[in-house]
Amino acid sequence: MYFFDSYALFEIYEGNPAYDAFFNHQITTSALNVGEFYYGLLKRTNSSRAGLITEAFDPDILEIDLNTVKRAMEFRFRHIKKKFSTVDCIGYQLALVHNLKFLTGDKEFDGLPGVEFVK
Repeated sequence: MYFFDSYALFEIYEGNPAYDAFFNHQITTSALNVGEFYYGLLKRTNSSRAGLITEAFDPDILEIDLNTVKRAMEFRFRHIKKKFSTVDCIGYQLALVHNLKFLTGDKEFDGLPGVEFVK
């Protein structure tokens, strides 16, 4: 199973063939990642259409607890030169906690443990 970061959600939405293998997987992510996806859609379309697209993905949303946030910020601090976003760090930690592969095409994550890097 996979944790779909915002990058992966956009690649699936845009029809990137490299993500075809993940098209039929249940999308598991966080509310923050869905929020980033929705925001990106708002920049391309209107709120009604962005809402419909987001709902069509029908994601399972993982809850974010304080310990996960702390681990995420520690990870971000250890990798400060990579300029990871807060949302990406939280998503990565959620994936690790839930034994999910972190599905992304974000080059900063390439080669990290527990990452399924797809460009």
